[in-house]
Amino acid sequence: MVLCAVDLPARIELPVVVPEGIDPGKKLAGGCVDAALDTAAPDGKCDDAADVPIPPLVVGRHAVNLAVHRAEPARSLTSRTPLRIRIPYANEGTQTAENVRFTLVPPPGVTVRSAAARLNTESKIAAATAIRTVACTTTGRTVTCQAPDAPALRRSELWLTLTATGHAHPGTRTMTVTIATSSTEGNAADNATTVEFELAALDGGRDLAVTGSQVTGLATLAALLAGMGALLMAVIPKDPYRPRHAAGRAPHH
Repeated sequence: MVLCAVDLPARIELPVVVPEGIDPGKKLAGGCVDAALDTAAPDGKCDDAADVPIPPLVVGRHAVNLAVHRAEPARSLTSRTPLRIRIPYANEGTQTAENVRFTLVPPPGVTVRSAAARLNTESKIAAATAIRTVACTTTGRTVTCQAPDAPALRRSELWLTLTATGHAHPGTRTMTVTIATSSTEGNAADNATTVEFELAALDGGRDLAVTGSQVTGLATLAALLAGMGALLMAVIPKDPYRPRHAAGRAPHH
């Protein structure tokens, strides 16, 4: 019997799932197809001739992949001072995302006074030269802001300036902000975030909250007014319009 061995080209196609949290562009190496050249059961190791090594894999990127990140907790919003909130976002894809827009629904009594976008926050160019005004429209309570196109592999920020009216109720408020694009997007799972801020008590545009120093000042003012009232009572006659008569003389009629 004569046995002839012939090397034949072979192609193995395997579906590979990359876990979340692995950054695009990272190289994955060291794997194998266990016992691919043997009828024996796989042993879970890549250490013998029956195992076929898997060539290094590079985690790819979507052509367009917008992501909006959670903003830091903002300060309190009052009727006297508008509040600016900065919301980071990025295009992690390899192509420009066109017609980027943001959608949000402010809490009752809160309005979007203005909006702007700071493009490419990682650039060393002065911030003022990278800021673009963003036009917003309101339909019912929904606000839509049309932002500039998002370049590939660039981080930016959406700046929202909020104002409050006397119709706003005090307390902690959350607002959902969603980003979208007219371009085909590979991953839309991270296109929304929530913004949290404190809304101070309002009454027709006036703040109801009183600080400790204001309470002390009111107490001092009340004490001064009480003292002045007692002094006035001491120097003014009880009946200033009653005539006085000399001692021992009867009134003359």
